[in-house]
Amino acid sequence: MKALTGTISPVQTASEPTFRILGPLSVADGFGAVVVLPPSKPTILLAALLLNPNSVVGLGALQQAIWGDEQDQPATARAALQTCVLRLRQLFGKHHITDTTIETVHGGYRIVVDARALDLVHFRGLMRRAALAGGIEDERDLLNEALALWRGPLLANVPSEALHRDAVPQLTEERLRAIERASDIKLALGETQAALPDLLSIAREYPGHERLTAQLVEALYRSGRQADALAEIRLVKTYLRDELGIDPGQSMQRLETDILRGTELAPAPMRIRAEEIPPSGPAPASTRIGAADTRPADEVLPSAEDESADEDLLAAEARDVDEPGTGAALSTTPSTLPDVAGFTGRVAVSAALRAGLTEQSAGPNILLVTGPPGIGKTALARHVAHGARNARIGSQLLIAMTRPDGLRRPADELLAELGDFLDVVRLDGLPPAVVVLDDVLDTEHVRALLARCGSEVGVIMTSRTSLTGLVAGQGALVHRLLPLDAADASDLLGSVLGAARIGREPAALAALVRASGHFPLALRVVGARLLTRPLARLADEVTWLDGDRVGRFSALGDPYMSMANRLARRMTLLDPDLAAAFLLVGSSARQAHSIASAGELFGLGARSTERMLDRLVDANLLEEQPGRYQMHDLLRAYASAPPFEPQAAVRSARDRDVPDDVSV
Repeated sequence: MKALTGTISPVQTASEPTFRILGPLSVADGFGAVVVLPPSKPTILLAALLLNPNSVVGLGALQQAIWGDEQDQPATARAALQTCVLRLRQLFGKHHITDTTIETVHGGYRIVVDARALDLVHFRGLMRRAALAGGIEDERDLLNEALALWRGPLLANVPSEALHRDAVPQLTEERLRAIERASDIKLALGETQAALPDLLSIAREYPGHERLTAQLVEALYRSGRQADALAEIRLVKTYLRDELGIDPGQSMQRLETDILRGTELAPAPMRIRAEEIPPSGPAPASTRIGAADTRPADEVLPSAEDESADEDLLAAEARDVDEPGTGAALSTTPSTLPDVAGFTGRVAVSAALRAGLTEQSAGPNILLVTGPPGIGKTALARHVAHGARNARIGSQLLIAMTRPDGLRRPADELLAELGDFLDVVRLDGLPPAVVVLDDVLDTEHVRALLARCGSEVGVIMTSRTSLTGLVAGQGALVHRLLPLDAADASDLLGSVLGAARIGREPAALAALVRASGHFPLALRVVGARLLTRPLARLADEVTWLDGDRVGRFSALGDPYMSMANRLARRMTLLDPDLAAAFLLVGSSARQAHSIASAGELFGLGARSTERMLDRLVDANLLEEQPGRYQMHDLLRAYASAPPFEPQAAVRSARDRDVPDDVSV
């Protein structure tokens, strides 16, 4: 019989389970090693027992899992089964697994494990806690924790036709229900960017699962990606018709109609009944192999505390339905702007912005948040608007000023969106409101909207440029965002990965933060990548990023969550001469430029060079200190591998230059 060895990875911690079955079957010891078991008969036996934790699994069911149908089983099957058990007990001893045993009982075997030892038990326990959670944010966090336990293709190293036929579909359905529920909550809370990565991958994996596809379509639409949402609907239509010969269901058809009409979508349903979640003890009979040949070790009855918790849950559900405004139900009005999940840092600027919103003035308080792509302008604006809700500030609205391609939306469309919101605020006598105007392109883009706002409205604008004309003419308070400091950048990664994981590699954490340039978008993308790769070390990620520092700060399947795409779009919307100047500065050997050195680089006179540098500063592509112009390291990394040739555009700028003999 093949020796029971496997691939070893030194990543296990005390908080992680000894046995992992939600992916390739592996075991972990107390010395930081995880063994991914090889395909073998002992591996099949261990999987069959772990799929039925704390239950007796009959000899016939185990033999069927290992050898298949009865006619294919060898005459020595029972003896071979005893050898497999012996091999597993030797494996446990080798890796100092003392808290879990395989018990021999009349007619079969039983493995005794708890949530600390088996990820499947832990997953079901988290799912039950999520269903009983008092608020949807707590429920979302528990669901995310449960889903993080899934670590790859289910039982990929377990060569058992019976287990893959009987157990894998049931476990897969449990995972899909958890993803559906978590996605519903994220969509209801406005966390569309958090929902998109999982939905993009899972909808591709299960193209016939209309509910997941509908959630993906909704997330794309709520993110302003109408064309992508409609493209997903076309894909599922094609699959259903070509593969199954059916049309999408009515809910998908209604969703398509709503998107084509530009209708605002209603929030997702908010509650799963606790009874739908499998208990954290033995698996339901439908998920057990050879269910008729298994018996629970003990009859587990619900405790008084469990029954009380269920009654509290049902009472809370009744309140959510019958008494809007009580409990944890979300508002369905457009005046609620959810906070940004895991927002970290920016304490001083957040406080300054909130203070600016509440200052007494004759007209609207206008605040401007500006900075380069990926610096977190929109996240800060949403965080401040959400946190300003109190007796002085009430309703909030975010207006996307541009289309997904970065071009401006029509003025009449923007005015209608703002007008509808202000009519509700004024006619109903609501408290002062906050309006976030996201991605303002220039002063003219926003002038008509500001004219509609009175003293009862605070305005937070985000822009890629400094909008100096607006600041001078309207008295806007401007906050130019710089990258996070090292501590806040580390905390942001910690909010994604957990303090324990980043604490294991302090040197690699510092290197990863430096590689990200302390940009929030880059940090979130690399954090999400590591979160989906629980076996990867931070040091490995630093080495991987070194091959393409900017291009690899991209979430697969979501072009919006990409530093390279954000910067490329910024380049396409700049004047060609300005884009060329940016690429020339970024690809030069100098870390900082004076007007004289930049003039040599551009081939322009001093006055035209100064104008060009001022335009780059205004576009948040350069930072200016007295006599020096410097580019952020992450922007420089992008400019050092330009996507287009800058020289032609610079020559065109040079041709328009006025001769200038002023020396600098």
